[in-house]
Amino acid sequence: QSLRPVSLEEEILQQRVQSKLTLFGYDMFAGVSTTFAPISDMPVPYDYVIGPGDTFTVQAFAATNVQYNLTVTREGMLLIPDAGAVTVSGLTFEEAKLAISEAIETKRIGIKTIVTLSEFRSIQIMLVGEVSKPGSYSVSGFSTLINALVSSGGVKRTGSLRNIQVKRHGKLITTLDLYALLLQGDDSANIYLRQGDLIFVPPVGPTVGIAGEVLRPAIYEISQENNAEQILALAGGLLPTANPKNAQIERVTASGMYTLMQANLAVKNSNETSASVQNGDLIRVFPVLDKMDDV
Repeated sequence: QSLRPVSLEEEILQQRVQSKLTLFGYDMFAGVSTTFAPISDMPVPYDYVIGPGDTFTVQAFAATNVQYNLTVTREGMLLIPDAGAVTVSGLTFEEAKLAISEAIETKRIGIKTIVTLSEFRSIQIMLVGEVSKPGSYSVSGFSTLINALVSSGGVKRTGSLRNIQVKRHGKLITTLDLYALLLQGDDSANIYLRQGDLIFVPPVGPTVGIAGEVLRPAIYEISQENNAEQILALAGGLLPTANPKNAQIERVTASGMYTLMQANLAVKNSNETSASVQNGDLIRVFPVLDKMDDV
């Protein structure tokens, strides 16, 4: 079945639709450094989890003021002079501060302490799947999931941006949808990594392209989206020059033939439903005709 334009007007419309679309979102990994820059000049988040290798600075104020630089041992303990060993591994930064202060202040009456985290440990993580440079990496204990992905070269175009998984001790900890970050600024799934975490990027899921008079013409990976209205929302909506009643959906049928369907992307009544889409569809949104009314 041929899709060649059958009239001059259709041929002009086809020429005004983008001839080449690219996958959305992967340019965030373009041209980034392949090194993990250490993070040293930002405040410690309250939920940062202490582990072996973290270094505390403890200042004790009494008749004589002293300062200790103490590193968490491999057993997860902090060896404090005159106070003994305090287990801090697995505690959050706020919990560890409280435990250290209590250990010192109960041993020496009238002493006041200030506890800070002066150096962060390094942790080993693994990146596998559809990433540019799979393998084992040594990163700052302050690294987040997105920081690790960007700094290691990112996700290949064959990888999913909507189902990035972090596994810890064989269990799925979180799933990151990068579209939530790129389109809505939502980074709630961007967790801090821990020792031994595995980042897995599966192959890209179903995709739908949208071209023509939309804000961001591109090919989008779909997750929960199943109709043309939701794809249009991913693309940022219609341009003022769009003719929403004159859209087409190009689809490859099960028999291997191309088919064209008309779609109305105009504002609909509550009783109407938007045209459904499936993997491999291409939505074309044509411009309004080049003529003026009521001149």
